Amino acid sequence: MLTTDKLNDPKKRADIVAFVRALNQTLDVFNHPNSSVYSFVADQVGMDPEIVKAVWEEHKWSGTWKDEELMPLLVDEDAMLAKSDRRAAMSKADLEKFLDRSVIQEL
Repeated sequence: MLTTDKLNDPKKRADIVAFVRALNQTLDVFNHPNSSVYSFVADQVGMDPEIVKAVWEEHKWSGTWKDEELMPLLVDEDAMLAKSDRRAAMSKADLEKFLDRSVIQEL
């Protein structure tokens, strides 16, 4: 089932919206982590907690969807992935087709 099909299915869409809402509810934990958070994440991904702590600030989740921040990130991420996948990077216009702003608006 394609993502667009899932977004058009009322039950699946409700699940997606609930998941994104839950992500937003984790903002305080994400923005103010303690050692137990680092340990939990490290256990989940098989890393040392000190490494997780060291790179924590590199990861951002603001709970918002600002195109002026998101699109440059997606373009950069796709360029990096394209290089490792040995494929051409997608254009900004093509990447924009993946964004369905309605889920954020529904929150």
